[in-house]
Amino acid sequence: MDRERIGKYRIVGELGSGTMGEVHKAHDTVLNRYVALKTLGVRALPGDETLQRFHREAQAAALLNHPNIVTVHDFGEEGGILYMAMELLEGTDLRNAIDAGLLKTLDEKLDVMDGVLAALDYAHAKGVVHRDVKPANVHLGPGRQVKIMDFGLARVSSSEMTHEGIVLGTPNYMSPEQALGDKVDGRTDLFSAGAVLYEMLTGHKPFEADSTPSVLFQVVHKEPPPVRRWLPDAPPGIVAIVNRALEKDRAKRFALAGDMRAAIVVTRRTLATSPPALPSRPARPAPPPRPTPPPLPPGAAASVAPDDFAAPAPPAPPRPRVPTPRPMASPPSLRTSPPDGPSASTPPVVAAGRRLRASVLLGAGLAAALVVTLAGLAIAYWLTRRPSLPVSRSPAGSATVDALTQALVSKQVRLAQRELDEKNYPAAATEAEGALKLAPAQPEAKAVLDTAHERMKELDQSVAEARRLLDAGDTGGASRELSHVLELDPRHPAAAELSARLNGVFRAQADEAAAAARAGRAAALAAGASPEALRSADEGTRRSEDLMARGEFADATRLYLEARDGFSRARRDALGRAAPAAATATRTAAASEAAPRPSTGAGLRPGTGRAEETSPAPPPSTPSPARAFVAEGTTIATPTASGIEGFDTSDVSSHRPPQFAGRVEFEVLPPAVRPGDPFVVRIHLRNDGRRVVKVHGLSLAAVVDGQRVPAPVKPLQREVPAQSRALVAEYSGVWAEARSWALEAVLTADRDETVTSRLRAN
Repeated sequence: MDRERIGKYRIVGELGSGTMGEVHKAHDTVLNRYVALKTLGVRALPGDETLQRFHREAQAAALLNHPNIVTVHDFGEEGGILYMAMELLEGTDLRNAIDAGLLKTLDEKLDVMDGVLAALDYAHAKGVVHRDVKPANVHLGPGRQVKIMDFGLARVSSSEMTHEGIVLGTPNYMSPEQALGDKVDGRTDLFSAGAVLYEMLTGHKPFEADSTPSVLFQVVHKEPPPVRRWLPDAPPGIVAIVNRALEKDRAKRFALAGDMRAAIVVTRRTLATSPPALPSRPARPAPPPRPTPPPLPPGAAASVAPDDFAAPAPPAPPRPRVPTPRPMASPPSLRTSPPDGPSASTPPVVAAGRRLRASVLLGAGLAAALVVTLAGLAIAYWLTRRPSLPVSRSPAGSATVDALTQALVSKQVRLAQRELDEKNYPAAATEAEGALKLAPAQPEAKAVLDTAHERMKELDQSVAEARRLLDAGDTGGASRELSHVLELDPRHPAAAELSARLNGVFRAQADEAAAAARAGRAAALAAGASPEALRSADEGTRRSEDLMARGEFADATRLYLEARDGFSRARRDALGRAAPAAATATRTAAASEAAPRPSTGAGLRPGTGRAEETSPAPPPSTPSPARAFVAEGTTIATPTASGIEGFDTSDVSSHRPPQFAGRVEFEVLPPAVRPGDPFVVRIHLRNDGRRVVKVHGLSLAAVVDGQRVPAPVKPLQREVPAQSRALVAEYSGVWAEARSWALEAVLTADRDETVTSRLRAN
């Protein structure tokens, strides 16, 4: 296309072209941002499939707003050209990443699949089925941010643009029902996602052939080679997930993308937290790969051995040696003849009956012995193959079982608490429930489970209330509810949807979230976090700043809060690494103090053998108590009123009543600190009046042991709406031991009124 401009977009360069038209890099001259502009000439007939796909992509984009789905900003038509303005992405697509081997570890590959499934779960909830999930349509941005692209084949539940009997998609990743032209639903995308995961893990497509008909035949009739043919060390849980996603019968696949995503999360947690394996016999070598059978003629059913997809069979237990029983003499009642031959007096019929009865009884006895023997073998096999706890009939064995159970419960509770701290409430509940299955009375696990359920309930209530208020036109109330959602879980799927609808009223919240992210970074650095640990959160902060510059305040708020949580995780990790070192130093000091010393005070200088005077060791110091904080009252001062020339004002007060109604509020994180602890003080200004209050000036000063130290500060917000509270400043540092400490905050408001408050340490 040789046009230089389409609508408000100025063409900068070409990014690519294909059957769906051309994609250009363009500049939005109104919002001053670069976009990817997809164009298509409308000279095609109204029933042309390419034109329908273009409309279909626009229709799907209008329904979807999710961090893992490419954002479509605009759609229109000008001068015979349809255009779609989309988010301009940096990075590469998954196709190139697989070919170049950029995904090195299992965790990296599963992170990509988690983003794909999160996007599909959101799209399916909106009634949109992608129908063309493949590596080329998965984009990996900076920080491995996953975004699904190209909804040109998407089927919207309210649309009739696709019908049964039409085959669309990419053959190597197409589901059987899609290849046959049947109706599709979200499980079709899960089959394609399973094919993508298979290729990420093995480097091979699950269905490969020389021609498209051959590929489609394999998709419908053949099973893919087992994952372990290419990846012998693949974890069994991951293999099971891939196999279930690639089931021919969609009723046997995962019902929802969220279910498949949860299965991956649980498997990853199991891989990360599985206890050390008990000693076991060496596994037998894997059998050689089976030759691929020749293609079946059309219409023939393919028979696949069930063990093609099963994990290698466990080694058979050794057969216990069973002593051969000695021959037993038949009791008199079973003898059919005396030792020297049959009795001539016994009738033939009676003798035959006796022989028959003897055979039956003997067979029953042998069957009973066989059952007992097999039962013994089964019990022995079960005892040798139990994957959980060692079995012992002695008291020492019971103690071992109890200790191991307690260790497992403790580890699972720690994982549950960590998931709770990271605001992953469903995972926290799952971990806590697992701990409670082992120890039903474990109080910490029960507390985590109750808190996780409470948070999920709060999220559901806030999301529902925000939607209700939005529908009623109450943007202020909806904004408050969305703020609560973002505080509880900024990654919640509804956050993106609500953010898009409330973007205009989120400027103040974005500023507050930016301040929180800065404070979190300062606290992480103070705790000793490395720049590498902060890289991901720093990238989120930079993206937030770009969104702020474009006026997308709601999304900026969400990303700032995600960055704040990332800084918090880095801080916790740094403190966790420092704790063992501190404990080691404490033990070393304690051992040094406990070592015997000469009573005369004389010691030996190491390496000399000569005695020298040494001073007695000082008594161990007790740790300083944690210091908490208390806020003093707020004072408001007004300027002195000047006298009126020619009038006696000696009996008139020179001070007018303040116009500002409100107070200064302090928030200290954490509420109590010890020497060496990082802390943050957040200064809020509450406006209880009916007018907007403007902050004209702000100063902070720390008073430490009587010495006043001014602190540089920049107001975070210049205006405080009526009947609201705003974060106006922050102060951060590392707590040092001091006899007295206070922080003074002085704000200058409208009409030169001075608002002063003080925070002191108890």
